[in-house]
Amino acid sequence: GDHRDLHSFPTRRSSDLAGRKIGQVKELLKKAGMQAMMIENCGMENEKIYQTVDEIPENAGYYSLIIVKEN
Repeated sequence: GDHRDLHSFPTRRSSDLAGRKIGQVKELLKKAGMQAMMIENCGMENEKIYQTVDEIPENAGYYSLIIVKEN
């Protein structure tokens, strides 16, 4: 897959990025055929792990971390 669009995506504030633009991130990951998982509310009592891009909710919690596997 082509993942050039992901390299141009702003990452300066990852918590804002995940909360507000998670739908865009998911779409880019799917288009590029990349595998990813997300940890929502990372390190908190209500932490939740999503194993695939499709499982990631459109509205992520404030402390979310997306991990992308490079192909």
